[in-house]
Amino acid sequence: SNTLYTKNNASAKFQIIPVAHKDVAIVLDYFRCISGTSLDCSLSTGILRNSVTFHIDTLQKLGLIQVVKIAPDKHTGYKAKYYSADPARWQKPKFVQLSLFGEGNL
Repeated sequence: SNTLYTKNNASAKFQIIPVAHKDVAIVLDYFRCISGTSLDCSLSTGILRNSVTFHIDTLQKLGLIQVVKIAPDKHTGYKAKYYSADPARWQKPKFVQLSLFGEGNL
C-alpha cells in the first residue's frame, strides 16, 4: 500500500513513513546552511520546485524558516524571496513604545 502513514505498534498511534518527510528535512537542512530561493534549493537538492515551495510553506508555518530578504533571483532576474533556517539571519521585530495614556496625560 502506498499510504503516508503506517501503524508502528499497539502503543503508538501512527508513524510517518521516512520517505514522506525526507524531502522536507533536506529542504530544512539546505536553508540551515544557505540563504536562498526556492529555485536555488530545487537546483541544489534535485527536489522538484513545486515540492520545495510546499515544504517552504510548511516550514514557515512551523516557524523553522523565514524570509530574510527579497531581491532579484540570480537565475531569473525576477524578484524572489530568500529564505533561511538560521535564526541569526532572521529579521528582528521592531518594537515601538506605545503610550498607555496618550500625550500630556499622566
